[in-house]
Parts: sequence; C-alpha cells; structure tokens
Amino acid sequence: MTDLKQVATTILGNFSGDQPVLNATLTAMAVITCLLFGDLPHCIGLNFTGPPSSAKTTVLDFFKGASMVHHSDNFTPRSFVSHSATATEKELSSIDMLPRIQHKCLIIPELAPTFSARSEDLTERVAILTRIFDGSGYTSESGVHGLRGYSGDYRFAWLGATTPLLQAAWDVMGKLGSRFVFFHMTSPDSEPQDLANMLGESLSYRAKINQCQEAVVAYMEELWVHHGGYGAVRWDSSSDDPALLLQIAKMASNVAKWRGVIYTQSLYAIGSNPTQIEQPQRLAATLHYIAKGFALVYGRDVLTQQDIDMVRPIAYSSMPESRRRIHAALTSGVTLCTKEVEGLIGVSNPTALKVMKELESLGAVKPGKKGQSDCIQMA
Repeated sequence: MTDLKQVATTILGNFSGDQPVLNATLTAMAVITCLLFGDLPHCIGLNFTGPPSSAKTTVLDFFKGASMVHHSDNFTPRSFVSHSATATEKELSSIDMLPRIQHKCLIIPELAPTFSARSEDLTERVAILTRIFDGSGYTSESGVHGLRGYSGDYRFAWLGATTPLLQAAWDVMGKLGSRFVFFHMTSPDSEPQDLANMLGESLSYRAKINQCQEAVVAYMEELWVHHGGYGAVRWDSSSDDPALLLQIAKMASNVAKWRGVIYTQSLYAIGSNPTQIEQPQRLAATLHYIAKGFALVYGRDVLTQQDIDMVRPIAYSSMPESRRRIHAALTSGVTLCTKEVEGLIGVSNPTALKVMKELESLGAVKPGKKGQSDCIQMA
C-alpha cells in the first residue's frame, strides 16, 4: 500500500505544516474506514465544525472521486426516500438517496441550512436522521405515493461540515437521541505577511487541493482493496486492551453529561427543571469504531494509545459550542468563576450563571472550592 507518510507529507507541504488539516483528514479517513467492519452496529456520522474559512470543506474535498464516497452539495433528509408528486414510482426509485449511499460515505460540505431550520422543520429533519442512522433502512408514507421505503442493511457513513450549531439544534438532538459526533476545527490567526506570502505562492489553492485529493483518494482506494471492501473486516474486540477501552468508556460517559438537555419548566410549574442525559452505550460504540478505524488507517489491526488520543478531540467536540469552551478551560484542573465564563462564551453575567447551574445539574461540573461563590470545577 501507499505509505501514509506520503499522504501526510503532501498535506503538510501544501498547507504550510497545518497539523489541524492533517488531523481532520485522518479523522475523516477513520470514519469512512468504519464501513470495513462487518459488525458495525449503526451508521457513523461526524461533522466538522468551526468558524468560516477553517478548512472544513477543504478537507472534505480531498475525498471527492473515491469509489466509497457519495458527495452531495444540496441535501435535505427527505431526499433519503422521496415522495415527489411529479415523479412516478419508477422515477422515485432512481431519485431516492438511501439506496445510492448504501455502504458508502455521504459527504455534505454545507450543513448549516439543515440545522438552522425553524423548530418544527428541525425536529422533523432530526427525527428522520435519527431513524436512518440505525442503518436498517427507512420507510415513510404520503397521500400521493402511500408507503415507500427500504429495509435491510442500509448502513453508511456520514461526513459533514457546518459552523457551530445553535443551542436549538442541540436541544432537538438531545431529546430525540443524538446520532452525531463532531470535530472542532480552528482558524489560525494570520498576520498580514502570512497572507501576502500566500498570495505570492506559485501554486493555486485549487491546485493544492487537487494534489491532496490525489494522494488521499489513492490511499483510500488501496485501503479498500487491501481489506476486501465493505463489511469484510472481522475485528476481535475481546482482544482490545481493557485499559484503552476504559478510556473510551469514561469519555462517552463524560460527554453524555456535557451534552445533556435541560427541560425548562413553566414559571408556575412545581419542582425543579428535569434533565435528560443519553445512555452512553451508543456514543461509546461510535468512538470505539472510529478508534478502530484509525488503527486500520495507520496499518494496524490492534488498538494503541495513539488511536485513543485521536478520538479524544472528537469526543470533546461533541457538545454545544459554549459547553465545549468551558470544558476545554476546565480540563487543566482550574476553577472557573462567573466572570471567566462570561468571557469564554461571550454572554452576560446572568446567562453565564445560568449555564454554570445547568452544567452542575447535569453532573458535568461541581461547585468551586470553599470560599469561592459562583465558581465551578470539573466533576
């Protein structure tokens, strides 16, 4: 097989040693590689998040043209099983997206329109995705075509890109059962001289992407052939190092709390605001399979600490943006008071205090040390 170091050298050479771009590329490769596992329990979906121009779509462009990828620039969840009134039943079968992405990775470079819809539409979209991500097909009914859909093995992988989701989207996903994990990408600060150097480069941005695309696609195609294609890999998880599996389990349990949902009661309701925290089994399985995907990408058939370290930023990106920032700050063992939280997430004092109390009620944080009022530390 092509040496993975050659792929890394191509990416780092074209993107000025930008390690985040390389890490994001390896992460996307690991997600796609999950399709090689014969016992994959459900679809694996990961979204790259970050501010505009943080190379999210650039990384996804590296995979264009790969045989195991289906690229779509315009997507709605209703596309999986169509009920268009202007199409015949035969035409609908060729329109439906679900059979076309079966056993492939669906790549969607711009998801912001999907997750920024009004509340009713957002709930419907997330509900469809929640069901489809089980990997056993999907059926729906309409007054035009009646019951339509598919059942069986319709597992696929998903890679998307979006700016950080609004809290409304996280609330809906939390209530219906989140199926996604995320990978946060940052934009390095560029000095004027850095920008000037970029403008004076002989190789265009598109040419750089094309070179990376050629290297990445070639590696993925060889990886696919080497392992026998979709569902061909049999991985004995019982041989995985228990200490590494414990790290994954702890990550999943922790993240489940950090992306829990608070049900706000009416002003006149009796009792406290109830919480809903997902059971971490599905999230743990998702992280485990992505870790195994990293192992295959690196040319190994056994998990190592390197795979767990690559999964860690995925786990701790998989929560609302404001909570992600607070978690990142608390990870070093510091105590945050209201003033620091205000600055971290850009809100007023009352809002910061409300966010801190919510995290405390979810069990994600605990009150600060004695003598520190309105402060939190990692639970």
